[in-house]
Amino acid sequence: MDGNDVLAVRAAADEAVERARSGDGPTMLECVTYRLSLHTTADDPTRYRDEEEVERWMERDPIPRFRDHLVRSGILDEDAAEGLAEEIDEELAGVWTAAEKRIGELDGAEAMFDHLYAEMPPTLRAQAGAFVDAGPDRAAADEDEPDLDEPDEDEPDEDEPDADGRDRNEEEADHG
Repeated sequence: MDGNDVLAVRAAADEAVERARSGDGPTMLECVTYRLSLHTTADDPTRYRDEEEVERWMERDPIPRFRDHLVRSGILDEDAAEGLAEEIDEELAGVWTAAEKRIGELDGAEAMFDHLYAEMPPTLRAQAGAFVDAGPDRAAADEDEPDLDEPDEDEPDEDEPDADGRDRNEEEADHG
């Protein structure tokens, strides 16, 4: 289903809940959507998608789509929509300030790399190093980041089978 259609997702979710409650078992909802922003701080989406593609998907962004639906339906007027947007912006600014304060109480933002893996993969170690090296002005660090698409010499090739002969991609498919 169109995962950018709030009403379609809600209707399908309501139906799935009703099926489960009536004893008809689980339902899997496949909501097809599109990531408009970067995947990670190391991501450069211009390498794999063009501007026209992103613009087409921006027209389907669920937030403005649903807002427009509410206005057209008379449920929300323009003034209320603008006031709500301002209220949300203020709340997000407050949450961001609180998050920055909490990060400051930690050992720095680089603490986000701690406790993710028992043994950190080389590509993540490189990303963490680039993040730390960039310091507080990380926006200017884009050019200094390592190319994380290049396999690290210590990291096995994903297309090579594991020691037990299983293909890595098959194993990932088995475990989700």
